[in-house]
Amino acid sequence: MAVFEKHNINAEIDDEMIPVIDELNKLGLKTVSCCSGHDIKMAQLCFDAKDIQVLLSGKHLSINWHR
Repeated sequence: MAVFEKHNINAEIDDEMIPVIDELNKLGLKTVSCCSGHDIKMAQLCFDAKDIQVLLSGKHLSINWHR
């Protein structure tokens, strides 16, 4: 786990998630929490839902947000 200090964020984040969080935040998709899934082998991302639309159709998940 490392301290992430970018995009007005100062938080401890799993090392494996830092590149993902960094790129998502650069694109304007703000994360609230995350986990690399090191214990249960299931990763997790939680987003700030302001100005986000999520669509689920069959096997496809679309996340649309204002940049």
